[in-house]
Amino acid sequence: MMNEDRDRDDEPIGDLWFTNWEQQCIQHLENEPDYEGQVINDRDLATQKTWCCFQNSAASIAQLYKDRLQVQDVSSLWVPFQIAAGTVTTLYKEATDAIRRQGEIGTQCGYQRRNKELLNWARKKRRNIRREDLISYLAGKPLPPRPHHSHR
Repeated sequence: MMNEDRDRDDEPIGDLWFTNWEQQCIQHLENEPDYEGQVINDRDLATQKTWCCFQNSAASIAQLYKDRLQVQDVSSLWVPFQIAAGTVTTLYKEATDAIRRQGEIGTQCGYQRRNKELLNWARKKRRNIRREDLISYLAGKPLPPRPHHSHR
């Protein structure tokens, strides 16, 4: 009998048991943007931009060093120095912006994944979910054995 209760808990009940409001909430969750795809695309774009900025910085610094060896008047190095400083600043800014964006989108992706997993789990349960069922699901642990009460 106890196994039958557990078996019934794991059966999908379909969307027939959901209220109109619950259906709207489910639809909202299912229509959210694909944050996981955004994480991957943003990471790839950030890697390309950072690499490009790094190459520009390295080239500017190499040019500054090369010009230093060829000029007699140190004041003529001011413009190459400004260019090199600007490219290094751009590299730093792009890298820190990419880290911030990845953190924000990654957090949203985690929340979205958690919500979808909970929604899929809740769809399989009865109308009312026991607190111990929810806690055990969140902890990733099996339910403790339930005492069997006879209804005779």
